[in-house]
Amino acid sequence: RFRVPHAAAEPLTELRYAAVSCSNWGWGNFNVYDALSRYNLDFWMHLGDAIYEYDQEHYPSMAEAVRSGLDPPHELISLADYRKRHALYRTDMGLQA
Repeated sequence: RFRVPHAAAEPLTELRYAAVSCSNWGWGNFNVYDALSRYNLDFWMHLGDAIYEYDQEHYPSMAEAVRSGLDPPHELISLADYRKRHALYRTDMGLQA
């Protein structure tokens, strides 16, 4: 849904963009991506963490988490761990928007 940039010599009269930050599975903060998909943006920037390496006992704690099912449940160490966590995050409907 992004637009092709104007030619360098063409004046820019308007620029629409969004900045997002810190997406954590346990907090469930992925709905913003779904919301942003409904705007006519020139681009968006992700500032901060996109995947957290923590295990399920950390940020957020199990008592604070709004959803469970962190995969893998331990701290990420190997490339396979990171791939599993990335795949988990991509199951969120907000990220698929």
